Amino acid sequence: MKSTLAVCFTLAASLVASQSHAQYVQLADLPTINGGDGTTLISGTIVGNDAFAMLSGGGLHRIVKIADVGGANTVTTLADTASLNTTLGETPTGISGTLLASGGDLIILENSTDQIVTIDQGTGASSLLVSDTVLDGLPGVSGAATVSFGDIDPTTGNAFFYEGDTDSVYEVTGTDAVSLVLTDTELAAISGDDTPSGLAVDGAGVLYVGQNSSPENVAFFDPSDDSSGTVITEGDVLAAQGAGSDIGISSTAFTFVNGVVAFANTGTPDNFVTFDPADPTGTLDIALREVQLLAGPAGIDAAIAFSSFNGNLAWFNLSSGGGGVPGIYAIPEPASVMVLASLGLVAVGTRRRTA
Repeated sequence: MKSTLAVCFTLAASLVASQSHAQYVQLADLPTINGGDGTTLISGTIVGNDAFAMLSGGGLHRIVKIADVGGANTVTTLADTASLNTTLGETPTGISGTLLASGGDLIILENSTDQIVTIDQGTGASSLLVSDTVLDGLPGVSGAATVSFGDIDPTTGNAFFYEGDTDSVYEVTGTDAVSLVLTDTELAAISGDDTPSGLAVDGAGVLYVGQNSSPENVAFFDPSDDSSGTVITEGDVLAAQGAGSDIGISSTAFTFVNGVVAFANTGTPDNFVTFDPADPTGTLDIALREVQLLAGPAGIDAAIAFSSFNGNLAWFNLSSGGGGVPGIYAIPEPASVMVLASLGLVAVGTRRRTA
């Protein structure tokens, strides 16, 4: 019994130690996601235990579902190249942009055709939510609109996006219906920059935008009362990370994760930043540092999209440069380690009672 207890303690200790060093885990790699067809991971999101990914390359583009991500990783194609081309009304060589979840649908802020597409998460049926004809006809658009990054209002399910030709923020309120939220002048007044990097929306409809030029601050705008202000400064982030002289804010890895804003800092050093808008400076945290990201299974300090998995931060990486491994990653849930560790303690308790 004594040797068994020693094994239990050793196992528990090694698991806890492993947990402390394994800052994050891989949920699925690119060959699993794309089936080896050569497509690139463009964007993605996680809903419950399922992940959704946008793939494109070599004339192929599709949306796939990864059921039981991090477990069985059962991959099925929701929308293939032909169906997406039919929905888009043209045959692009590839698609790009941001993939978001809205209720039972997926929303694509598609950059190559500058349109917005909706896809049913269950059936894969796709339809054009906002056409380029409507977007090109927006006041102030000269020639063609540019659909960039954005986010979903979790209460209404509406998509918000930054339009690059007018440097404005719009809300999608229905099929081929958009509403102006912030003009370029208003954006510049709020954040100091009319070409922001990053856009996130909370449950109360408050917008958070990252500034693209120095200093890279994060500001908020509340449409309900037109209030605005800076919530996090570049100096705040530099102080929290304890190194560097400049930060950068990712335009696509910038969203709310479990009630806190999370964004990929593309400065030097690179890292993942989180904060609660209710107490920005008091909760500002470097969730993962560059050294931890490089030492982990992704082998790179970058993210193209953030999401949530088991209540923790998750992300998608497309880069294979510099030893990077494209795939889906997440900060691991510690509960499993604690359960196994507690089994060792249970064994100890049993041994003492039967001694």
